[in-house]
Amino acid sequence: MKPKLLLLLFFVNFSIYAQYTSIPDVNFENKLIALGIDSGTTDGQVLTSNIDKLTSLDVSNSSITDLTGIQDFVSLKYFHCHYNKLTTLDLSKNTALIYLYCRSNQLTSLDLSKNTALETLDCHTNSFITLDLSKNIALKDLTCSYNSLTTLNVSKNIFLENLTCDNNQLATVDVSENTALKIFVCHNNQLPTLDLSKNTALIQLTCNSNPLTSLDLSNNTALVYLQCIYNTLTTLDLSMNTALQNLSCFSGSLTTLDLSKNIALKSLDCHSNKLTTLDFSKNVALDRLHCYSNQLTSLNLKNGKNSLLTDLNCKSNPSLNCIDVDDVSYSNTNWSMFKDATATYSLSCSTLGTKETTFDKIAVYPNPVKGELHIDNTVLEKATVYDTLGKLITTTKFTNGSNNNTINLAGLRSGLYYLYLENEGATIVKKIIIE
Repeated sequence: MKPKLLLLLFFVNFSIYAQYTSIPDVNFENKLIALGIDSGTTDGQVLTSNIDKLTSLDVSNSSITDLTGIQDFVSLKYFHCHYNKLTTLDLSKNTALIYLYCRSNQLTSLDLSKNTALETLDCHTNSFITLDLSKNIALKDLTCSYNSLTTLNVSKNIFLENLTCDNNQLATVDVSENTALKIFVCHNNQLPTLDLSKNTALIQLTCNSNPLTSLDLSNNTALVYLQCIYNTLTTLDLSMNTALQNLSCFSGSLTTLDLSKNIALKSLDCHSNKLTTLDFSKNVALDRLHCYSNQLTSLNLKNGKNSLLTDLNCKSNPSLNCIDVDDVSYSNTNWSMFKDATATYSLSCSTLGTKETTFDKIAVYPNPVKGELHIDNTVLEKATVYDTLGKLITTTKFTNGSNNNTINLAGLRSGLYYLYLENEGATIVKKIIIE
């Protein structure tokens, strides 16, 4: 009988001295069971000894409404509780916390005054009006997008490297104390000005959809990525941003854009502005250019590296008649679909005005045409015909130096075509109709 008595006494003593933590939310406890932290069926509690040494916990996507019990996870450093239904979150006992990911809940307030070790906070998509981070001096990474913040004070967060505060109601953000800042994302706010003069380490800036009328980036020489779309900027000086590789400034009011100093530039999207000239002769790394829907009269793509440019769109520039390129044949073969049909590629658009005095004397007849088309009163090197979709139809080369030339268009489907005539790097386009 003595062994049985001893065993009974052991369990009695265990039940007396074992400490439990209350877990009233059944979904929270079910998640702990699924993680192997708790066991058996839900009973509203978990052994404290099972949780007080844990340094990492992920209870995301679990339909949790109440995190009562989290206070006994006293060693917790990394906590994921995103995509739940939380309206409150008390982390005052979790003083070891370094990383908190609580996005996509229903939180209206968050007291982090005891979490002085916190380095990363993601509270994206909640309902915060204010966010006090004055005690979180160690904070390096802050994402508080998609809230209702009207103010944001980060003056105490001097180690901050990433500030993502887009889609709030901020009228001002002072980042003058955040000299370590590398990434600043503040689009879709109400910011009329941005002072970035102290943020010399800045690599990425996204400030779309703000009422900005000016943007001084002269001190941000490390900037690699800039997105400032849907603003009211009329000028943008990037002469000091020689490291810039990616620029998006579309849907604005820019009238000029000088990128001659940005030789590292790879991608530019500046469509839907009021630009009249663009010169990329210095941008030898350019592989993507969208400059459609502007007021361009001059476009220079002649940089010696046209083969790198694989994504081009310069359509909807009705006054753009000539585009400078490295190789006319290459451009017509690879880029014919990405310009207006009335624009021609040329080795030297600057001489086109002189050549046009010769081309003005040209006689192209008959038009409409059924078979042979005559081109008189000018010396030609080549005549190329494209359809209205930009597809190459036929090319004819001339080597006799004659002022009177003929091309045979018999057999072509009736409709409108574009005839490109080239001589000594100059090009002119004529509309012809085939019956």
